Amino acid sequence: MRQPTAMAVTPASTRVRRIRAGARRARRLGIVSGRKTLRIDGYDEVSHSMREWIRTSISGMKLIAWLRLGTWLVCLTPLAWLCWHAVDGQLGPNPIQTLEYVSGRWALRLLLAALALHPLRRITGRPEPVRLRRLVGLWSYAYACLHFLVYLTFDIRFSPIRLGDDLVTHIFITAGFACWLMLLPLTVTSTRGWQRRLGRRWKVLHRLIYPAAVAGVLHYWWQVKSDEIWPLVYLGVLAALMLMRFPARTIWRGILHGRTHTALPTSE
Repeated sequence: MRQPTAMAVTPASTRVRRIRAGARRARRLGIVSGRKTLRIDGYDEVSHSMREWIRTSISGMKLIAWLRLGTWLVCLTPLAWLCWHAVDGQLGPNPIQTLEYVSGRWALRLLLAALALHPLRRITGRPEPVRLRRLVGLWSYAYACLHFLVYLTFDIRFSPIRLGDDLVTHIFITAGFACWLMLLPLTVTSTRGWQRRLGRRWKVLHRLIYPAAVAGVLHYWWQVKSDEIWPLVYLGVLAALMLMRFPARTIWRGILHGRTHTALPTSE
């Protein structure tokens, strides 16, 4: 009497491969949900090919590449606006003041944006915002250099005597110059090579961005003679970013820890 043969069981991986192969075959034939998307007139064939090309391009390109492209476009827009209006002669009755105002304001905006990328990584849980920090910081320093160059060229005519006099007599220029000086080593050492050379000291050095941001906000605030709403907005944004970066409990813990160590008697 013949023994009944056991039925062969197809492994799950083999079934998955067959399903995927069938899906690929259906896409090649243009069948989606049992309906053919390709018609004789060729319109749907072109639209289907276009959709496939867009889908492949988006999936093949990393998210960070799209974010970098958007960052470049945003950072280039003010510079393009200044160049366009400067060539067209539409910078207003005081073009030098417009150049200084736009360049300085965007330097401060991008500096605060660079500070906001680290808290944004905590909120979203994604690493892409931190990878944009160097690009945003470099653009911030570029606008700061443009702001300083306009001041040197048209306001003091590259006179070191007038620069020293302004640094002593005008406190807002002192704050702006201090901000520019603190951002200089951060820009020079922003590469991976310098990060490897400095090691742990690199993070300590790049904490200068916080006093630089404070000096930049104060420079803008002390310079404005009327309509102090925007300086207060920037000050509020900076305070919020500082609290997000260094929570209040951490700050108070450090203050109390320092007081405790001060109160303890030293043993000889």
